[in-house]
Amino acid sequence: MDDRTRMFCQILRDADKIDILRVNVETPMEEIYNVSTEALRQSPVTSAVLDAFYEHHCILHSLKKWPADNAVGHASLVFELCYPESLRIVDEQGWLWQLLDFKTENPDTAKAFGAIADEMKRWIGEHM
Repeated sequence: MDDRTRMFCQILRDADKIDILRVNVETPMEEIYNVSTEALRQSPVTSAVLDAFYEHHCILHSLKKWPADNAVGHASLVFELCYPESLRIVDEQGWLWQLLDFKTENPDTAKAFGAIADEMKRWIGEHM
């Protein structure tokens, strides 16, 4: 593939990942992840999912064990964005921050999502 074609493919891929963040905020998570509100609000976050997130990797489906893992996985798509302008758009649109404002009744999950949001802010700031 030539460089120009690769660039357009990457732009399209970035746009798709950014749109996934929007969909995950506008569509109830219960519907996307096919879980009850109670299961979602009580869900822990799998330690392997957290490890992959802090290594700045996209979360593999095979690592996800709990409903909250899906939200972390969708947020981790940001690590695969190719262009600083894509990161600027993510920050400006705010869908990522709304996704990470995860409504939970699990204190450990609340703490994890607070730390995830902080790390994502730091990471985006360094890569924009």
